[in-house]
Amino acid sequence: LGMEHEVQSAPGVRLLWLLGFVAACATLGVFIVPRLFDFIHERGNSRLLLPIVLIAYGLGMAWAGQRVGVPESVGAFLAGSLAAEARCRRELEAYLHPVKELFIAFFFLAIGFQIAPGALLAALPWAFGLGLVMLLVRPLVIGGGTWLANEDGVTALALGAALLPIGEFSFLLLKAAPLPAEDRQLLFAITGLTMFGLALLAEPGVAAAPRLCRVIGRRAPRLCRVIGRRAPQNLTDLLVILRAS
Repeated sequence: LGMEHEVQSAPGVRLLWLLGFVAACATLGVFIVPRLFDFIHERGNSRLLLPIVLIAYGLGMAWAGQRVGVPESVGAFLAGSLAAEARCRRELEAYLHPVKELFIAFFFLAIGFQIAPGALLAALPWAFGLGLVMLLVRPLVIGGGTWLANEDGVTALALGAALLPIGEFSFLLLKAAPLPAEDRQLLFAITGLTMFGLALLAEPGVAAAPRLCRVIGRRAPRLCRVIGRRAPQNLTDLLVILRAS
């Protein structure tokens, strides 16, 4: 208790503990954790032992991070990053998938209990504005990056629509931020409403990607010729195509 109080009360000590925790994960963890999971996977009873060790390892990393002043989400994230370096990571994902679905349900249930019903009404205008910004910016950035990665226009538009919803990691960032309770409830409500609205638009957006390309082709044929082909391999060709369009 004394160590935990010292870590929480002294920012300098807390920063040193944080850097030490991350450094230990980046050095010892990279060499030990993947080899440990590969060693267990090669044993005959790995189907029983590997899920138990994996869950205990994730919870232990979250607890260790909390002890040194790191949010539980950061500790769990580092645990998953280290486990992903194992050769048996596909088996780890298969074992963890049912547990992940269960904990996602509990996660959103816990978030919902922290949102007051009155905050939902106050959050509606903000959620609408944030959703509109995400609807305009996120598909453009993701779709443009996908097109520059040498994918065709339909694939780029479909991927931009599929990745339209914001992730649940937004709730973890809000929970870790030092905010007053009322502000946190309002931000939780804004994030939840925005996530729900964008998730409803993701699947129709993917289905409408080919039709959108055809509409662009009728309204702006030069632009359609640019986005309908695969991206050029260098920036010079890209500038020539954009200047010609």
